Amino acid sequence: MTIPAVIVIAHDPTHPELSVEEYGPEVAARVEAVGGDVLAIELVPLGGELFEERLQHYIDEQVCLLLTCGGAGIGPDDIVPELTSIIVERRVPGIEEMLRRALAQEASEGTLERGACGIAGETLVVNLPREVRLIEAALAALAPILPTIRERLEGREPPADMRDDASARELDDEDDFYDDED
Repeated sequence: MTIPAVIVIAHDPTHPELSVEEYGPEVAARVEAVGGDVLAIELVPLGGELFEERLQHYIDEQVCLLLTCGGAGIGPDDIVPELTSIIVERRVPGIEEMLRRALAQEASEGTLERGACGIAGETLVVNLPREVRLIEAALAALAPILPTIRERLEGREPPADMRDDASARELDDEDDFYDDED
């Protein structure tokens, strides 16, 4: 199962060599390797309202997975997590924590990433690092749950074989959460 995805690359003036023609396809290949169907790649400058407007555009288009690259570190212009927090309706801290662990295991500089993750409408927005090897590590961590993410964003439960044993169990009439003998 593929998941429709858009990649928005945060243009940082300190990385003028970054081009959507070279960097974009490299990132897209990694997204597609984990089950993403990349519909668009866009390079958007940080600062001003344009970055937030472009994210909102893709949310309004109901793209399932909106990935940002760059702008989530600790530099003075790394404001993507703050912009993401403005547009998401509900944060998903479990995915944020999972990605931070994966990034820290990949490289010590991965601990400096502050990426946010949240739901806006029917879209999951995930901030990824700028460096391709860290993006690859983050996507590898995200890959196993992409089918579940898509199912849940579409308002459906994933098939039972995609859920863990605890969520697939059904309660018997004999199961009682309350003790009537008190």
